Amino acid sequence: FPLDGIALDPTTDRVWVTSVRSGQVTVVQDGEPLCGEEPLPPPPSCMPQWVATVAAGPSPYGVAIDPAGRRAFIAHDQGVRVINMVNHTVITDVRAFTATHGIAYDPDRNRIWVTTRNEGPGHVRVLDGATYRVLATLPAGTSPHAVAYNPRTGRVYVSNYRSGTVGVYDAANLALLTTLTGFGEPAHMAVNTVTNKIYVADHAPYRGVVVIDGATHTTRTIQAGPGQYQLALLDTYGVAVDSLRNRVYATTISQGRIALIDGATDTIVGAMDVKRGDGSQVMLRVIAVNPNMGTHGHLWTVTSEEDGGQNQVLLIPVWAMGTPTPVPLDLPPYPLEGIALDPVANQVWVTSVRSGQVTVVQDGEPTCIKPFSAERMFRIQRLP
Repeated sequence: FPLDGIALDPTTDRVWVTSVRSGQVTVVQDGEPLCGEEPLPPPPSCMPQWVATVAAGPSPYGVAIDPAGRRAFIAHDQGVRVINMVNHTVITDVRAFTATHGIAYDPDRNRIWVTTRNEGPGHVRVLDGATYRVLATLPAGTSPHAVAYNPRTGRVYVSNYRSGTVGVYDAANLALLTTLTGFGEPAHMAVNTVTNKIYVADHAPYRGVVVIDGATHTTRTIQAGPGQYQLALLDTYGVAVDSLRNRVYATTISQGRIALIDGATDTIVGAMDVKRGDGSQVMLRVIAVNPNMGTHGHLWTVTSEEDGGQNQVLLIPVWAMGTPTPVPLDLPPYPLEGIALDPVANQVWVTSVRSGQVTVVQDGEPTCIKPFSAERMFRIQRLP
């Protein structure tokens, strides 16, 4: 029987064990894997893949990303939560104000811009990104919705949903410069830093997308022309910019439509409708684009039980021609307002209002082929 002798040969990773009664020594090979051990699952071979679900505070809405500092900022009903994007832990929770909705990050000055939607006129709160203290409280219109920072000019834009206006702020001096009028229900916004244009999704019926010139602040409405119903935008809500290809994507809720806008001419050149098998639309909310994936980029958009659908994020590879296949990933209830791309890790952050969570999803190639309970219909119409 073995009793007193055991030693490791580090050169061959073998163990020598003596047995007293038999007068023998046994040599045993060490290594991996262990016999009878469950094999490790293979790494994910297709995308999207769930990465993490993190507590985001009560009723989280907007989300903004600090790629260099590896921080995510979540606007929730009681303030702003700051999350470490590496280990998904909470850095701090700012509770200096309530009813927050939209949020944006200014990396040039390390400041966080947040809208608050208290009764009456709303406000814009600016936080110091180092101390998280409030630097300024600025006036806004009624129901300030989204915030967008333009590093090209150092301007911050706030869409005032109920006022039908967009406020323009000086990021350096923390001051309201002007208020742009003529909108219906301005919702989400996106900035093309290359062309110095700001795109505003106007949710009012058939208002389409409004483009703001970042230099002059003149505006122009983008909508389908007469007789082009297949490209018309009924109730635009989300908007995203692919600066690499000078493309703009806009979503409508009731139509379940994603429109493709040529950023050079600011005209609608294509549309994709997502439909269920019975022909009904899959209503879409916010949208983001990852220009660094695939040949023509990846689109990310959400569906929500708030609109009678499923709580899902859809990954849609952009194809030059043909029918892209949306790849769904289930989310906590219910996604609505917040989606943002982390360009460093190629991950998408999506907030879910009712569950008080934010979900982190991995983007990549190839995309998974999963059953999707919807009939896809893709139309590209080149205008004269």
